[in-house]
Amino acid sequence: MDSRGSTPGSAATRDPAASWKKERDVPISGGGTWTSYTLDPADGLLLLFTSKDGRHMLAVAPKNGYLYDCDRATGKRRYKTAITTIENAAAPLASKGPHFCPGTQGGVEWNGPSCNPETGKIKWRYKAPTPLLSGVTTTAGELVFFFGDMVGHVFALNAANGERLWSHEVHGATGGGIISYEVNGHQRLAVAAGMTSPIWPTPKTTGKIIVFGLKSPSQ
Repeated sequence: MDSRGSTPGSAATRDPAASWKKERDVPISGGGTWTSYTLDPADGLLLLFTSKDGRHMLAVAPKNGYLYDCDRATGKRRYKTAITTIENAAAPLASKGPHFCPGTQGGVEWNGPSCNPETGKIKWRYKAPTPLLSGVTTTAGELVFFFGDMVGHVFALNAANGERLWSHEVHGATGGGIISYEVNGHQRLAVAAGMTSPIWPTPKTTGKIIVFGLKSPSQ
């Protein structure tokens, strides 16, 4: 077990679906691809964050609209923060039942507000006119990239306060994450656009991969 509280192993040999502990002939229906985990691409170890007092912590936001933070060693919960509207969530379903939230698509999806990792207090939130299903990528330069919304916009936000610093039209909804990489000292940002879905207001277009380039400081 390393300093992060994870068992060493190869990223190529790890099987996240094994955590479901089902027989081999039982379908997992998404399995490892839908579970909430983040692996270090260099060594395949589970990425956690460390609290100010040195404990390895695990944060998860399921579709019930809450953010949970737990001590990985003890399983003890530190906080539970509502990051969306919670209304009549436990009310029984009926033909003329009460309005309830979160709805059938869940209250978190893949994005949420920015929260203090120690307290769970919400620092800021970005409100978009359409759902944000794409992943979020943060950088050492204190940027947060949202790639992007359901009508084809991509964004870069200030990580400190959520201010929108940049946006671009990609002419197609984005539902995956952004890949940040370096080529000959220049940063590149790649995103797949053109996702279509019967349950989201997505424009009808063809899929494509778009790569953005950032100039080096010397240019």
